[in-house]
Amino acid sequence: MSAFRFTMPLGKVLEITGEVPEILDKSKPVCLAMVFSFDRTNRSVVMYPCRDFELLNFVCIVPDSSLKNPATESWTASGNRDELVSLFNDYPCWVMQFLR
Repeated sequence: MSAFRFTMPLGKVLEITGEVPEILDKSKPVCLAMVFSFDRTNRSVVMYPCRDFELLNFVCIVPDSSLKNPATESWTASGNRDELVSLFNDYPCWVMQFLR
């Protein structure tokens, strides 16, 4: 399995959603949001707040076999946003807003 990892500042989240999503609401308990594919691809998107709710962290997990190029063992390898979007294009619109 490989992971596309990125963070998004609160300002960008607000620009996309127009409001503070529950996962970044400081008045609520800290939570983790997960969206699973429940098909043979075993894809998932995990989101959680970081840096005192100023960043939203994303981890998008896919099987290595679905990647265009062979996976490498690295915490710093660059990813391709277009590939990420294509791998999750059947996910709910609210998830795709962030990935785009």
